[in-house]
Amino acid sequence: ACGRAVQLSPRNTAHRMLLGQLCRKSGELDRALDELLRAQSGGRSDGKLSFEIGRVYEERREFKRSLDAYQRVIDLDPAHGEAHYRAGLVLKQIKAYPQAGRMLKRAVELNPKDPEALHQLAAVRALELVHGGIAQQVVAP
Repeated sequence: ACGRAVQLSPRNTAHRMLLGQLCRKSGELDRALDELLRAQSGGRSDGKLSFEIGRVYEERREFKRSLDAYQRVIDLDPAHGEAHYRAGLVLKQIKAYPQAGRMLKRAVELNPKDPEALHQLAAVRALELVHGGIAQQVVAP
């Protein structure tokens, strides 16, 4: 239905955004990215669109691009807890634990009742300790 709406009004960026979301959720990541980038080039540039683009890049394991998209969301809306959370997860994936910890800490500050954010923050803090301890052992004789 949404694909048909885009065919009928190809310049409607809201339709492209919705189609991109649906495609991402159904695992059609290439098509999702295509629709979302078309919405962006059609003049739509907001936090929701950047967040959705970040999700697609994250699922495609294009972590640098994903982080860039989440950072755009945070620049537009510093209180966007989900963008901080997703950025923290991406940073954890690439083993940038201190940065992941900062993002996840902010996500928890913005949404203190989110159990998943609390869990991920605790996990990253543990990883920081383990990897920090390993680095110290290697340096110290």
